[in-house]
Amino acid sequence: WFMFSQIEVRGMDRVSWDQPCIVSPNHQNAFLDALLVGVFAPVKLTFLSRASAFGSPFDWVLDALHMVPIYRRRDGFDKLQETRDVLAEQRKQLRAGRSLVMFSEAEHAHTYYLRSLSRGSARLALNAQDGTDRTIQLVPVGINYYHLCRPGFKVSIVFGEPLRADEYRERDWDNEAVCVNELRDDLTTGMKDCLLVPDKTDD
Repeated sequence: WFMFSQIEVRGMDRVSWDQPCIVSPNHQNAFLDALLVGVFAPVKLTFLSRASAFGSPFDWVLDALHMVPIYRRRDGFDKLQETRDVLAEQRKQLRAGRSLVMFSEAEHAHTYYLRSLSRGSARLALNAQDGTDRTIQLVPVGINYYHLCRPGFKVSIVFGEPLRADEYRERDWDNEAVCVNELRDDLTTGMKDCLLVPDKTDD
């Protein structure tokens, strides 16, 4: 952690870590984001990562960090079944009480502000909630680098108020698309509340 002058972690006590979580941080740095969240979370986490990060001699590092590849259409339609299998396994793990990290912005970018979120983490939380008495929590997280490129600056990691998938299912599951969008939109709000620069500015 010599890269940072200070690492600040806030809001950990908001999360019921004895219940399964999908931790959703913003994604500014391909590897540091995962390391920062993984080191400070009090439970073992699996990381769902873009498939393009794999396929190098350093895959053993990704395996050691419990990273699992997620394929998208751009990776070829023949790979999509592998993603379905990964998500099915992660639903089982969540129902069993385990937790994971899913970057809802999908790809990393050197931006301080939050970019548009995909529906993937919201859909995974809602589908995993079906078939378990445990409460699946979708946890907004903001990683705030005080400088994105230079070492020696502070980083602040803020855990927001968890969103309970069971409450969304009880309220809106008759219309699945509406329910997924509502949870995704509330996650967006929750993540912005954790960021020093929530929206893009002219500066």
